[in-house]
Amino acid sequence: MKISLKCEDGIRKIIEELLVHNDFQIEEGCNIAFVEKNCLKEENSPVYLVFDKNDLSSFLDFIKEVRKQEKTKERFITLKGEENFELFPHNKTQYFEADNNDVFCIIENDKKLYRVKDKLYELEDKLDSKIFMRVSKSNIVNILNVKEIIPWFSSKLLLKFKGSNKKVEVTRTYIKEFKKNIGI
Repeated sequence: MKISLKCEDGIRKIIEELLVHNDFQIEEGCNIAFVEKNCLKEENSPVYLVFDKNDLSSFLDFIKEVRKQEKTKERFITLKGEENFELFPHNKTQYFEADNNDVFCIIENDKKLYRVKDKLYELEDKLDSKIFMRVSKSNIVNILNVKEIIPWFSSKLLLKFKGSNKKVEVTRTYIKEFKKNIGI
């Protein structure tokens, strides 16, 4: 989560370390800001949370709770069926595939194609990069739903998915990063 930070210079390094350790990214001009109590007068972020440097344990408890709730929330993707929209948890997704100007989501039973409104590069930014990996110019896969990885022609890999007959190639452009991310 990106946030702004406004505090005294003497405590800034400690607060930055706390935030970075808890997966916050500090960036000026964000819509959400953590502001030290005595620095409040100049704050112009739409949403700001005030903390007291004398009570950092409460502040730390708060940021840990925010991260815990964010990680435990079920993540869904909204997909367009033939006549309706459907919600699917990310863990049901096998992969996303770009075809011309459309992006489709392939779900574990792979009986239907679902259209996604986002472009592949937008999905790549939104999805958890430890689970959803780009493997080609036209595919992002959910690594948790890969059943088998097979060495393939021309220094490529072939991925087979759980509960499906579908296969996706990891192309040479993406193979080095893919292997690094999964520990091959």
